[in-house]
Amino acid sequence: MLLQLAEALDLSLRMRNQFLIAAGFAPVYPRRDLGAPDMAPVHAALTRMLEHHEPFPALVIDRAWNRLMANRAADRIVSLLGDPETVWRTVCGDGPQNMVKLLFHAQGLRPFIVNLDEVGSELIARLKQEAEDHAPVASLLDEVLAWPGIPRRWNRTERAAALAPVLATHFRASEIDLRLFGMFTTFGTPQDQTADELRVETLYPVDEASERLLRVLAA
Repeated sequence: MLLQLAEALDLSLRMRNQFLIAAGFAPVYPRRDLGAPDMAPVHAALTRMLEHHEPFPALVIDRAWNRLMANRAADRIVSLLGDPETVWRTVCGDGPQNMVKLLFHAQGLRPFIVNLDEVGSELIARLKQEAEDHAPVASLLDEVLAWPGIPRRWNRTERAAALAPVLATHFRASEIDLRLFGMFTTFGTPQDQTADELRVETLYPVDEASERLLRVLAA
């Protein structure tokens, strides 16, 4: 009965386990490391997706927006800021490589986002929604909103009605002018908490100039 209710409520596998524990039952959905032998088919599928998306950026993130895998095109975007290891250490310290921190950190991508207010407001609104049932996202949100230079009004933002089919992020730095929009892919029938919380973000160029730039960088 509990599992049927959880299915009807479309709860995450993490929440379904908590649901069962609260009722006095043992959890039924395991959590495996992405590198575990049982996860080999999942890892292979993710690798294939990332490779096939070249020369456009693609990455695998967990529910807290930590970067777990990425293709070469995604690494090339980070390398535009400098040595990737130095960039990630500056933005995230000794913690995991986090895409929200990369986007909003003063020494990350934030100074180069032309439409920062629009993109920032939308992402903060999404994070606020995700933080309601996932403590790591709540902690991430609190940390980012406390950074210098982050507009206070973002903390009061509400999701606005979309004015376009997709919201593109516009990057501009020196001779680089790039517009990208993203799509998320998830596993359709996950039976593991890790697989349930994985998301593949594939980024696409909005215009011919952006596509040409990505192909030139790849070459």
